[in-house]
Amino acid sequence: MKYLIRDESQHINVAEYEADAPKLPYEIDPAYVGASFVTYDENGNAVDVAAVNPTSWRIYVGAFFDRFGGEKLAILSSGDLVVQAIIKDASVRHFIDLRARRAELEQALNLLVGKGFAINPSAILDTEPTADEIWSK
Repeated sequence: MKYLIRDESQHINVAEYEADAPKLPYEIDPAYVGASFVTYDENGNAVDVAAVNPTSWRIYVGAFFDRFGGEKLAILSSGDLVVQAIIKDASVRHFIDLRARRAELEQALNLLVGKGFAINPSAILDTEPTADEIWSK
């Protein structure tokens, strides 16, 4: 099937590809991160890529922190009370659901950016989890 990725914020088509199933825009090009990038099928219907397998977007807490890259240790060792609250909120959970809690996670990650940490919230939330990251009971 053919798919089209459109940047709705700029009202332009940015990519076309063929695949058996839709992919996240970020998988096609790392620059295509964020809610403005929408995937459409060959009939022009918007495709909810996350709905393909929503449980695969539940990742281990450690894997979530690993997505902070080189900033992980600085964030985890920060004495800032807001940063500590974000860490505690994530740490008490069995898993981090990148889809169901997206708005809340985006807000928390943007708080970290506001504290000076060089992380990419869209990449953290939109990169499809690897088999090693996916939480299982």
